[in-house]
Amino acid sequence: MVVLSIYPEQHADYRQKFKDAVRDLFPILCFTPEQTEAFIQEFEPQLFDDMSRIMVDNRGQPTFCRYFSRWEIEYIIPSSWEDRYTLVKAALHQLKDEFLAENGRVLHMIIEEDPPSHAAYYMGYLPELGFELRPRATMIADQDLVSQLQLPELMPDIQETPFQADHLNTATYIDARAFGATEQEAERQADGDQIDSRYSLESTRHTWTGLTCEGKLIGFAFGADADNRMMLEEVSLLPEFHGKGLGRYLVIRCLQKLHENFGGPNKQFFLGTDRRWSSALKLYHRLGFTIDKTQSYAILTNTFDK
Repeated sequence: MVVLSIYPEQHADYRQKFKDAVRDLFPILCFTPEQTEAFIQEFEPQLFDDMSRIMVDNRGQPTFCRYFSRWEIEYIIPSSWEDRYTLVKAALHQLKDEFLAENGRVLHMIIEEDPPSHAAYYMGYLPELGFELRPRATMIADQDLVSQLQLPELMPDIQETPFQADHLNTATYIDARAFGATEQEAERQADGDQIDSRYSLESTRHTWTGLTCEGKLIGFAFGADADNRMMLEEVSLLPEFHGKGLGRYLVIRCLQKLHENFGGPNKQFFLGTDRRWSSALKLYHRLGFTIDKTQSYAILTNTFDK
């Protein structure tokens, strides 16, 4: 790939080739005609624009890109689909080799999947490089939803409890178990005093809903208010209590407290969840949430054997 310098007398031709490349490729990427023209209007290269580049491959085909810094490419527009994939693969290899050159570094990437998007076009290649993919979904619901939901009836041995500081170590244990840790691993995390800083926030304490069985905490939920969003931050329940309607109870009760404390004009409920947890997705859909945004986290940990 050769980087070309663009002289003033070539600029008009360069801009036209940029427009042609966008109009040729963007329909494949599910952009509407209106979105395509809006992209051209926003990013059409200007004379002496140091942030834009034109490159030519070995066959003489042009590739356009614009970047902010060494690690952040804003867009890449090869003139062919195959060249686009080749270029992205080369960039990922370079990112891995240079960023993870030192032992113990962790590389996180957030991949937006909402159309128009070509994320799936290269995301399937990431596991070959050692990345772990974690598909996520952001879900949304109108605040009026809370008036339509009815709390399930709790079993006699299950009680609701407000926020209590002495529950925090147990909450760390429950959280670890909910994310698949064994009992021994969860106990080590709780003993390690790894209490999440969110538990110290006032909004957490106002929205906290805990459930106890025979006086022992078995699950909890809490939320927060930010930028007109009433966020359901976390719902955790010990696996042995699944299938009893307790997760539904925790979600609804937390939504009620969020609305009581932070409800107002133009407010909405938001939550984020791992898309691999089908039971959680089914619950949120049944409660009236819809998917607002999809993305995947790609994580690569570089640990060398010594």
